[in-house]
Amino acid sequence: MSNGAVLVVEDEHLILLDVESALEEDGFEVVAAQNAAQAMAAFDAKPGKFKGLGTDIGLGAGKSGWELARHLRQANPAIPCQIVPPC
Repeated sequence: MSNGAVLVVEDEHLILLDVESALEEDGFEVVAAQNAAQAMAAFDAKPGKFKGLGTDIGLGAGKSGWELARHLRQANPAIPCQIVPPC
C-alpha cells in the first residue's frame, strides 16, 4: 500500500538514490528527478498524484528548488515542500 507519491529532486545522483531508497522503504512511491525541468514535467503531467516535494535548493543550471516549489504551489497551495540547503 502506498502512502502517496513524493517528488524528489536532487542533482547529485548518489544522494538522489539514497533518498529514493529511504522513502520507498517507508512505503512511498517516489518520482525522482535530477533538475527542476524534469520535476515540473512530471508534476504537470499528473499534479493530483503528488503528496509532497523534497528538493535541493541548488539544482545546477535552470530553476532552483525555490522556483520549483512555487510552481507546484500554484497548482496545489497546500502541498508540503521540504527544501534542503546545500551543505
